[in-house]
Amino acid sequence: MMQARMTTSRVWPWLCVFFLAQTLALQESYWDLAEQTCGPAVYKAIQLLPTILTKDSGPGDVKQLRFALLEARELLDIFSFAFSLPTRTSDDMGAWEADASNQPELARAKDIWLKLRHDLDEGYEVIGDFQDLAHSLVEYNATDAAQKLAVCLEWQSRFLANDQAWNYVQYAASPSHGTLYRHTHMSKLFWGYKHHLPQYNKTGLQNLGVMVRDCQLAQLNDNYTRLLSLETIWEEPEHGQFHLFRKLIRSVIGVLQFFPQLVPQPQQGLTPSSHRHADDSPPPAAAALPLGSSGSSSRGASVLGQARSAHQRKLAAAVQPQAQTVAANGQAARQGDNECRPWEVYDVLAKVKLGLGDINDKIYAWDFYLTHGNQTAAEEAKQCVQAQWKQLRRGMRECQFDRQVMCLAGALPR
Repeated sequence: MMQARMTTSRVWPWLCVFFLAQTLALQESYWDLAEQTCGPAVYKAIQLLPTILTKDSGPGDVKQLRFALLEARELLDIFSFAFSLPTRTSDDMGAWEADASNQPELARAKDIWLKLRHDLDEGYEVIGDFQDLAHSLVEYNATDAAQKLAVCLEWQSRFLANDQAWNYVQYAASPSHGTLYRHTHMSKLFWGYKHHLPQYNKTGLQNLGVMVRDCQLAQLNDNYTRLLSLETIWEEPEHGQFHLFRKLIRSVIGVLQFFPQLVPQPQQGLTPSSHRHADDSPPPAAAALPLGSSGSSSRGASVLGQARSAHQRKLAAAVQPQAQTVAANGQAARQGDNECRPWEVYDVLAKVKLGLGDINDKIYAWDFYLTHGNQTAAEEAKQCVQAQWKQLRRGMRECQFDRQVMCLAGALPR
């Protein structure tokens, strides 16, 4: 009895510290979360540049760098309102004007957040165009690769010069606590849908709950019916609508990976992933959704540590084995008794994202072969797009994708 009391006396202080830390984490502000995440993400992207993107790089070598650029850009979008609009001194004006030949609108704006985001976005796009040669499995030649690599190296030179001039890492690590700023050219994938913006009287997680629920998921559901009505998606304007939906899902998944505490846990002591995938099988609603055969759209490790990496590995283990079992009988298992399980919706979103990504790779192949005059290969790619798109739409209807989204929305912090 005495030993039990001594053990309790030792454990109790640590439990108090643990619960205090959890409570403080829940009270962190929008600016606190920005300070913890944005600087490290930008630093990681810059550190990877000289080791991954070189004159000898191939299209299959740049995936990790592209994901790092995406993470940094998304975090800047999530916390865009936390970064100030500085007024440059007269000594700085020369550098802004020198940059005006390439980015005249950005040079006039004198907004480091805008310049940094533009650089990250441009890098993500040009490196993606280079990577897609390998990712989409097209038959490309050395000239194709050399031309696209040259564009990447030219961007890299400008980006590193801008980093030297404006100290991007320091800026990203120093949000202006207590003040919200509105920048021009802010992404519509995060804030602003139906005028929802961060609020001073909410914690960081509460503000992120507003963003995911009222901006991202609301926009996703508002576009859902229109998306499913599209019969063809490889030409504009239909491809633009398809691509917007895909980017919206990717953005929602990104926020939930950065901040998994936004989603309620199914059971104390278990993470959503360990609870869902104890038998290495996906939840029924996700398993019903069709995928292509690549299974290659996982985002990679995060700058935010082991929690997100572990979550990603479990997600990949759950989703990739399903690539060959594409809803053979057309049946989609639904949540029993219409019970809402928000921790399972993550897998539904991830499965749809993978399916959309695989289809987008085929659209890239169609456009590539069409541009290169290979009509036969282009037609084969287009037929593959048609088949996979029909299959994915059927799976989304059967798992009641829009209801899954509403389930997740209702569980987010307010």
